[in-house]
Amino acid sequence: MYERITGTPSRLEATPIEERMFEWFAEEGYQADIPALRELHPGLLTFEQFLAQRLGTS
Repeated sequence: MYERITGTPSRLEATPIEERMFEWFAEEGYQADIPALRELHPGLLTFEQFLAQRLGTS
């Protein structure tokens, strides 16, 4: 998605999880009720919409 919007190639480089913070992100991470947030904030953008708007490609 990032590459499609920005035109900048990207790749994932997996690294071993060595510290608890990274374990937490991998296991639980932040959780959000997106449908409920959209009800509270109808203008909430997806990441793709945010990138397109920010880069002027929308």
